[in-house]
Amino acid sequence: MNREVNIDNDKKIVEKSLSNFSKFAAYSIYNLVKYIDKNKNEEVSNKEFLSYVNENIASKSVQSDQKTEELRRLWKEVSDMTYSKEDRLINELKENNRQKFDTLKDIVNTEIQKTKKQKESIKNLNKPNTIKFISEEK
Repeated sequence: MNREVNIDNDKKIVEKSLSNFSKFAAYSIYNLVKYIDKNKNEEVSNKEFLSYVNENIASKSVQSDQKTEELRRLWKEVSDMTYSKEDRLINELKENNRQKFDTLKDIVNTEIQKTKKQKESIKNLNKPNTIKFISEEK
């Protein structure tokens, strides 16, 4: 009978722990949703976001909770990334796009100049002809 009491007691402890964890998870999700809703129109850079996450992961409540160890390890890995390969690719793409834009801009400017010349030629066609032909003078 004493063992049954211990089993019941252990069951109560487990149920209470699960209940507390469920409350904590629900509260955390609620706070996250509330924060997202409040700040849905706010824009931050990748670096600002990473800084914000690192700041919150460094809080005492997260650091003292062993359940967040994997999350902290993962975010440390993300935080330590330099993205140098990606940055190089992004810079190459930006340069390529700038060159394409400059080429397109030159084409458009050339077409604008040609159009102006054509308009001027059309205007000149409507002007009276000041050249007198020899056959007309007779």
